Amino acid sequence: MTFLQLYLLLFLSCIQKGTVLACQDTEYVKDGKCCSLCPPGKRMSQECDADSGTVCEFCRTGEFQDKWNKETTCHQHAYCDTNAGKEQVTKGTNERDTECQCQYGRHCSDPTCEICIQSKHCSPGYGVTHIATSISDTQCSACAEGSFSNTTSFEDPCIGWKICGNEEEELFPGNSTSDKVCRMKSHRNHIMIIVICLIFVALITAVCCYCVIKKCGIFQRKKEEQQVPQMNGHKLVPIESNDPEAGSMEYRYSLSDTTAQGHPVAQEEGKDSHMSQEER
Repeated sequence: MTFLQLYLLLFLSCIQKGTVLACQDTEYVKDGKCCSLCPPGKRMSQECDADSGTVCEFCRTGEFQDKWNKETTCHQHAYCDTNAGKEQVTKGTNERDTECQCQYGRHCSDPTCEICIQSKHCSPGYGVTHIATSISDTQCSACAEGSFSNTTSFEDPCIGWKICGNEEEELFPGNSTSDKVCRMKSHRNHIMIIVICLIFVALITAVCCYCVIKKCGIFQRKKEEQQVPQMNGHKLVPIESNDPEAGSMEYRYSLSDTTAQGHPVAQEEGKDSHMSQEER
């Protein structure tokens, strides 16, 4: 074979490759011809030839094809085995596979995720810093100062201590496994002060009332003394009366204890007036 013949063969080969590159993404080359691929959801039952195009059929129930293809069979849907710790997320169709995931609280044992195992639980005093995923386990860390965790969980992080309000006071301090306990501030001192003030006010009121009553009594007696009747310059003294028809009190003369001459005054029995010893 001469050099010219080799050159012609290479040239024809390049032309043939250019023809292959001219086919669309949904086509394939067969016998120098662009033939159609089967769309998603279908499989190829017969390839194209010089006289006819590609023949495709739908995938059967439980099977799928998710891309343009020239395969003669469809793929079986995945099975979400609950005994392996899996659960179904989406149901499969003839165009997509069934989607499975690990059950809540589980994660894949290896990259193939054939089995899902129980995720790690963080004990009290430790919080979850990274929740388990399908390919990684739970990550725990000790609660820092000012936070706590009192549960055994694979998802709960440490939470901060309670902050006591203005009207509250701390009863018990918090730690890594328990929250701070607050209570309302005691108002016992305020109550005692109020009670003492009320007692003081009551005592002052009682003293004032006593003083007022006593002063009123003295004033009343003075007023009564000023209202005693007089006759001929002599003051009448109220005495009890033995006469039932008369009033309970009657007035008699109240003379001086001595006369003008300095003699003592005496009252005879049975008489209503005084007489001096000179008259006796």
